[in-house]
Amino acid sequence: PILNDLELFGFGIDIEVGSPPKKYLLLFDTGSSDTWIPSHNCTKAHGCQTSNGYNPAESSTYKSTNFPLNITYSIGSALGKYFTDRVSIGDFTVPKQLVAYIDSNKGPIATQNASNEFIMDGIFGAGYPAGSIIYQNFGKTFYPFPMSLWYSKLIPEPVFSISFEDSNKTDWSGEVVFGGVDLSKTSGKMVYTNVLPYNGTSVKDFMVSLKNSTGTKKASFINTQPFSIDTGSTFIYLPEVEAETLARYVDPNATLANGFYFVDCSYLTSSNVFSVYFPAEHDPASPASNKSMSINVSISDLIGTINNECVLLIVPWKYRIIGNIFLRKFVTSFDFGQNRIGFAPL
Repeated sequence: PILNDLELFGFGIDIEVGSPPKKYLLLFDTGSSDTWIPSHNCTKAHGCQTSNGYNPAESSTYKSTNFPLNITYSIGSALGKYFTDRVSIGDFTVPKQLVAYIDSNKGPIATQNASNEFIMDGIFGAGYPAGSIIYQNFGKTFYPFPMSLWYSKLIPEPVFSISFEDSNKTDWSGEVVFGGVDLSKTSGKMVYTNVLPYNGTSVKDFMVSLKNSTGTKKASFINTQPFSIDTGSTFIYLPEVEAETLARYVDPNATLANGFYFVDCSYLTSSNVFSVYFPAEHDPASPASNKSMSINVSISDLIGTINNECVLLIVPWKYRIIGNIFLRKFVTSFDFGQNRIGFAPL
């Protein structure tokens, strides 16, 4: 099961590291490739909210490396060191998985409320190898855990999928499937779009093209734009000009304040639909095809509240990201074998 964490508005997954195994709750993040846990030296003053630190001396299967981890996210950062050890999730175990322990951390994980029932210990990076810091800084390639399962012949297909049930509380209401897709949860067919290569030959993360978006009227981008499909991000993020265009298509009177577009609260019950259009998956039989596919959510699903005021959860930012406010409405398939992402409505 996957934790629906309402404080971080993210997805949490339990993993075990070491021999004997020690359990950690990590933020499931398709927007990064590095998995890290707190070291035993990381205190609250350094951004670690739990006393659940990893001590290499306590694991008989620990192997050190000479590679430091210095990672920066859109919000936050972490400093530590890579190592290999036995890593398990559920019934799956990789005996020599490369992960990292961190000695300091800044960002949402560092500022969690320590009195909460569930505290995220770190990040579970589920992206592509080329998205890792060890590859970008040192040219070293490794397989993140989902890919390790495939190359170790532990799963039947090179894919993982994630889904959530609607819940208004923090609970274990989600599911990740390694090696397949649970289509029993879907109310429609799975549609796919291709993942974009970042240097012409390899793939860095789960990034796709977005052709345009619609609210009650059509709002098109000048050109097809790349978007990261990121379970580790909360909202839909766009450069400010594009975000404002969409906000005003939802509510012509939307106003930007404190990083959010405030809208009329009548949109909490709106029956209008917000559609996102992607280029359809490449068809070898029709290479020149320009077909599109769309996925849809209700406008009301993209409205939140702050101090009894209503905000649109499309946020101005320097990156283009579709986060889990949108993904919560779908079974999302991350197919790293065919380099495609699929969406099927719940």
